[in-house]
Amino acid sequence: MKGQTLIEVLVALGVSIIVISAIVVSVISALDNSTFSKNQNSATNFAQEGMENMRRLRNTNYAAFSAYQGEYLLNQNATIPTAYPGPSAQACSITTKADSYAPNINSTFKRQLCIEQNSADCKQQGQFTTKVRVDVFWTDGKCTSQNTYCHYSELISCFTSPPGGIGAP
Repeated sequence: MKGQTLIEVLVALGVSIIVISAIVVSVISALDNSTFSKNQNSATNFAQEGMENMRRLRNTNYAAFSAYQGEYLLNQNATIPTAYPGPSAQACSITTKADSYAPNINSTFKRQLCIEQNSADCKQQGQFTTKVRVDVFWTDGKCTSQNTYCHYSELISCFTSPPGGIGAP
């Protein structure tokens, strides 16, 4: 009888360990997913903010807006893009460029802009318009050492001249 009770206790202990392990894995997975969703939502909001800043610049100073061409950074609380620190700022690509500069939003996110004047992608009624792409990158434990900022949110918009014509406030 004592041996049978010992076996029952060991089996119950083994089953308990398996159940507790499954619960712990589920909780950790849920927390990871929650953090990813929060970061994705924040990145999308920062991308929308960047697009709104570009629209505001277009509406208030079209001459300055139309002079931008290539890649730029838009730092936190900035309304004017700054020069991109990497090579070939005229080429707009999304590869792993986020690894070449420090986070510029909340020490976690990296926001960059790609501005293409007279973009064929944005041709409207026979007129070329400006294509603006805002990318916001972030990292987590799932990113590799070759691509530390492997997650991103991207928004693309086509801008025409401001409402009321060129130079309108």
